[in-house]
Amino acid sequence: MAFCTHHDAIRTYHRRELMLESGGVTYRASVFCDAAQDELTFPCFHDGSHIPHGLPFQRTISLDTRNYEQDTQPPTRPGDEGGETVRGGYMWVATRPTCLHAVQWLKELQESHGLAAPTVLELGAGCGVVGLFAAQATAGCVCISDGTAAIIRVLELNALINGFSNILPARHLWGEEILPLIGSQQGPPANGQQDSAVKLPSDGFDFIVASDILYQEEDVLPLWQTIEAHLKRSPLARFAFGHQERHTVTFRDGLVTEEEEDSTLNSFVEEGQRRHFKMEEMPFRSLVDDEDFIHLLVFSRKPRP
Repeated sequence: MAFCTHHDAIRTYHRRELMLESGGVTYRASVFCDAAQDELTFPCFHDGSHIPHGLPFQRTISLDTRNYEQDTQPPTRPGDEGGETVRGGYMWVATRPTCLHAVQWLKELQESHGLAAPTVLELGAGCGVVGLFAAQATAGCVCISDGTAAIIRVLELNALINGFSNILPARHLWGEEILPLIGSQQGPPANGQQDSAVKLPSDGFDFIVASDILYQEEDVLPLWQTIEAHLKRSPLARFAFGHQERHTVTFRDGLVTEEEEDSTLNSFVEEGQRRHFKMEEMPFRSLVDDEDFIHLLVFSRKPRP
């Protein structure tokens, strides 16, 4: 299964009202996401007709992505240049099982393991939907992060319209420092210091989560560096990862071929094993026909002998 998406410099975002039910609890989120996404590829969330929180914003916004690199450092990784290379804002079908696992695991940490307010880091958050649902299942800091400046503006807006007090949007290139934002539309403060009621945990996160963030092999090493840097060394700490397979397509000698396996996913799993993480594939109830192409993987540290 291959995905090729083209993004114009001026991108339009539609506001969607999402609802997720788990364990008798209803979670709701209001989210701006890319209007260019085909409706058939959008994950199946119940439509929440009334969102009790949030501010009255218009239903559609447009952003010129070329305007959002001017107040940040030059891009250091492919995909952060603006224009058609900007990623994020789409929600693939792996998002829903990732959200469900996140709220269930956070509740288990509190009710079964006695962790009062688990902290969460969402990597490659895009429009931040996983973090927005996670923020309703814990009182701890939930940092929703992305490395693309234009997408961070969408993250900020989605955090604002939902009004959760424990959400912290941040700019985060994998392998580098997290730069929290302070509730303005102007990017991180000049001195790099956060000024917010929500503080980053000083000793890492209890739970790291991501959905559909692996697109190229170059991402594997910096992603694992980031996971190791932020994950607490508690035996309960874990990284949960929703992924829809993407098989590389090549054109050679007039022929189009598609690889049989997702080589980037395979490289990621192998690197995790090399770093002594154990992996478990979590079951979930699929609402789409191509469930064999969707994975919900959980990584945790192997117990030391």
